[in-house]
Amino acid sequence: MFFAAFKAFIIVYAFGLSLTRFLLGRLRVGRLLEWSLAYGLGLGLFSYWMFAVGVLRIPYSFSVLAFPVLTLTVFIFFFSWRKPAGAVPAVPPEKDKNGCRDILCLLGVLYICWNLAYVFNLALNTPVKSWDELATVAFKAKVVFFDHSLRYLKNLPHTAYPLHVPLSEAWVALCAGQWNDYVIKLFFPLAYVSFLGIHFSFLKELTNTRWAVLGVVLLISSNLFTLHATISYRDFFVAYYNCTAVYVLLLWRRRNDVPLLILSSVFAALAAWTKIEGTIYLFIVLFVLLAIVAEKKAGFRPVRLRPLMRFVPVPLFLVGGHHLYRILLAIEIEKKSRLVFQGPVLERFLDFWEKFALDIFGSANWNIVWILLLVSLPNIRAWRSCKEIRFLFLALCLFIGNLAFLSTFTESYVYIGGHQWITGLPRLILHFYPLAPALIVLLNAPLKPLASAQGSRS
Repeated sequence: MFFAAFKAFIIVYAFGLSLTRFLLGRLRVGRLLEWSLAYGLGLGLFSYWMFAVGVLRIPYSFSVLAFPVLTLTVFIFFFSWRKPAGAVPAVPPEKDKNGCRDILCLLGVLYICWNLAYVFNLALNTPVKSWDELATVAFKAKVVFFDHSLRYLKNLPHTAYPLHVPLSEAWVALCAGQWNDYVIKLFFPLAYVSFLGIHFSFLKELTNTRWAVLGVVLLISSNLFTLHATISYRDFFVAYYNCTAVYVLLLWRRRNDVPLLILSSVFAALAAWTKIEGTIYLFIVLFVLLAIVAEKKAGFRPVRLRPLMRFVPVPLFLVGGHHLYRILLAIEIEKKSRLVFQGPVLERFLDFWEKFALDIFGSANWNIVWILLLVSLPNIRAWRSCKEIRFLFLALCLFIGNLAFLSTFTESYVYIGGHQWITGLPRLILHFYPLAPALIVLLNAPLKPLASAQGSRS
């Protein structure tokens, strides 16, 4: 059955790889980053394709969903993998004198491999059993799989929630030919591998192999991060898409290659397609983009608005399409997400910071990552030498500030700063947690000069 379900991954990955190659064009970003981005891109857009088919009331089947995508994939591969005339050759990878020959680096790689084996074993040998899996995510996927449509969506719990994860699980079940509480989680550990590749590639672009491996080791040292790669919750994919959007945006700032900006916008949109909070994160990524554009101190020029105009269309289409469908079905956002400008505002605000500090410094969720970040922040030399650190820190502060705002001014307070914070706050922190180990590495590692990291421009 696992082999039958694996064709779901093959189709999605081929689709994503063709799109990644098409978007990158002549730009070369490194094979690992390209292959890693392809998985999340393909899975996210394929689930949106399923949503579009469901909205059109076309019954789901393997042929209906797969054949158009496979046809498009072959078409894109045919044109995008042919080198255009005058193509800029790939920049040869910089040799790292230490590299994986370093004993510490080798130990880090071994630990990563052991961790990957653990994640795959736990994910594929544990059935759907956690509360949100049973009550929301897998339940929706099961209804979609057996009914082959979205017609009962309005009768399901948490109707306003985006459908990326439930539709992805339904797709795996369609490929497997039957429902199985183990098999439907196949794409979670695969996404785990993909994100580790993205995280490593981002750090390798700015540092060296040894420190990039260390960044991955710090990332997977979190118990909660590893756990969510094995259970059918939406939070891991929010972290995946959200942090990838930030990483790729910073690579765009460093290299000034337009395809990276477009890819960042797509991943930011897919975060919003995964969970409602992703829509807020989309605006945070947009704010970081505006900060990068404003970094240039020249006077106002219309050309400075081009990055914004290139970033907005994809999220407007993907996120706007889902919200429009929700509005047309008269599906309202849940009460806990609505603004409330009354009550003990100051008390809620202080409660949040107390619970936040308790979770990041006093729980077993994150190992000592946040403590290491706190110790690393005073490195003034790193702040001066690498502007990516400033924007990464800005993004992290905005994400934390968003939690403080939600706790203070919405009914989500009970899950963030109130008596049920233990069930909600750690999962929300998970959405931006990978930025912390990335910052630790950049604040302590020897950084590459800008020129050595630049490749072709478009």
